[in-house]
Formats: sequence, C-alpha cells, structure tokens
Amino acid sequence: MSQTVTAARPDAVELLIADHRTVEQLFQQLELASKTSAVENQRDLAQRLVRDLSVHAAAEEQVLYPTLRRSLDEGDRLADEGVAEHAELKQLLADLDSAQPGDDRFFPGFRRVMEIVRAHVAEEEATVLPRLRQALGQDALYELAEALFNAKRLAPTRPHPHAPTRPSANIVVGAATSFTDRTRDVIRDTPMFRSR
Repeated sequence: MSQTVTAARPDAVELLIADHRTVEQLFQQLELASKTSAVENQRDLAQRLVRDLSVHAAAEEQVLYPTLRRSLDEGDRLADEGVAEHAELKQLLADLDSAQPGDDRFFPGFRRVMEIVRAHVAEEEATVLPRLRQALGQDALYELAEALFNAKRLAPTRPHPHAPTRPSANIVVGAATSFTDRTRDVIRDTPMFRSR
C-alpha cells in the first residue's frame, strides 16, 4: 500500500518539469489573451506568471542549485549559469511587475521573459535534470522534491533581483520578502483595491 503512495508522488525532476509545463501554459494563454481578451484577464495572467516564475526561481536557488553543486562534477558551472539566467529574468520581471497591458513595454517584455524561460527550460530538461536523475537515487529525488515543495511554499512571490542567491542568505531573506510579498498579494487581490 505504501508503494502505491510513493509511486504517486512526484520526484524532484517531475516536480520541476511540471512547473515548466504550467509556466508554458501561462505563456500560451497570455499570447492568446494579447489578441482576444480583456485587459483584466491579461493582467491576471501576467501576475500569475510573475508569481510562478518568482517562486520557481527562489526554490531552484535555495534547493536545486546547492544540490547540483554537491552532486555533479560540473555542478558549480551549471548552478552559476542558472543563477545568471535567473538574475536577468528577475530584473525583467521586476520591471514588468507594475506594468499594465496597455503599456508599451508589457507584451514585448513578456515575450522576452518567454525567450529566457524557454531557453532555460530547454537546457535544464536536456542536460541538468537528466544528469541529476543519474547522479541521485530515487529516494534522494523524492527528498529533493519535498525540499523544493517546502521552499516554494515559503518563497517570495515577486522578483527580487538584488536578493542573495546562495543559501543560507537567500533562505533568510526569502522568508522575510515572502511575508511582504504575500501580504501585498492579498491586498492587491482584495476587490476594493483591484481597480487602483
């Protein structure tokens, strides 16, 4: 019976790939919304993208990249490349966080985000994740998935380009900024504040 439960839960590679697919669906929805939807829908999709990408990047920096550094021969290089890609992405997302669909920078900015993320995902899924799966046993991949899940629950929901990218500084700063971000999210999503 416990084997059925174990087999049903995702390992770290599956969890990261599921995040990638979710973000790709949001990109496709935003592209479609740019041609067909009301501004409110476009704004909601953009906010979800900013949130999901911010949470995913924080979890990778807190959990995945330290694991790469410890587990793979070229782990330092792969982690450093990921951090550099995240830095560019976080700066762009920070610039877009307050943008509105009518702004000149909105759709071009999100198209650039798509380019960066799609390249990052392609590299991660073709190189990094298969090597990680090969280097770690299945039990370690389940433990890594649990750590990623926990990191995502506590991660900032907005980009913070100048925040530390290495543990334990990113964990401490991430927890503090997460509280602030999540408070802002609640206020932003409260109907009486939405029109502002």
